[in-house]
Amino acid sequence: MSIDSEFYCFPRKTKFRLIYNRPSLVNSELAVGLMLQLSAKNSWFFRFMKTSIGLGISRLLLQERYEIPKPNGDYIGLVKLKEYILFEFDNYTPIAVWRLDKGVWSSEPFIGYQLIVEYTIQEFKKKKDALKNALALHWTKVCNSLDAIHGDLTHFNILVDSNNEFHYIDRKSGNHSKLYDIYYFYAYLNQCLHRCTSIGHNERNEIVQLLNELLESLNLYNSSTEYLTDVSTMNIPASSGLINQEAYLTEFTKVIEKSIL
Repeated sequence: MSIDSEFYCFPRKTKFRLIYNRPSLVNSELAVGLMLQLSAKNSWFFRFMKTSIGLGISRLLLQERYEIPKPNGDYIGLVKLKEYILFEFDNYTPIAVWRLDKGVWSSEPFIGYQLIVEYTIQEFKKKKDALKNALALHWTKVCNSLDAIHGDLTHFNILVDSNNEFHYIDRKSGNHSKLYDIYYFYAYLNQCLHRCTSIGHNERNEIVQLLNELLESLNLYNSSTEYLTDVSTMNIPASSGLINQEAYLTEFTKVIEKSIL
């Protein structure tokens, strides 16, 4: 027998939305990070809906029922079209991730929070060492084996646990050179920064400069020969989601080449 629960929707009943069945959960660290995934633009409407008044309005008007794995459980979920995943909480701490497939629930332990939770200069200064360590570790793995290429490496798909260990989730298959993941991380984050309306021009430029310095400090290549081989064989799929990929690639190669010289 299926069990369901009333959920509140945030910010509204769109194809991609956050759901939660306890009002207090919307202020949790996990919810804050998931909200960033919902809207890189962070428009004035989106920011209003995150206020106590906006959340109150949404709880009055936007409710849906969803099947849950356990009765009386506390959950935050992400809905994408007709599919959804649930994060189970115990005493306001996420403990498990649940997925429903053909009527059967499966779970796995909650392993960590996403690396970046807001687009501000304070956040990037706070997380720059962790960003560098996460990218350096992944680069080492890719250099050891091309099987480690992720295919969708973004700041949303790098999680950090309570022991400061990194976890790389939601891999995609594809024919990529070993440089692709680092490029995609750089380009996708740049795109999110340029879409975000809650940061000014100067702050955005300062964040991008920090990102460029971080990328340069990785010292990915010792010789231009190997680098030129990798960049020339880098396949950027049309489905990458990058709108300005040629411009990002130009900036990316400038930074990498600067680190080789």
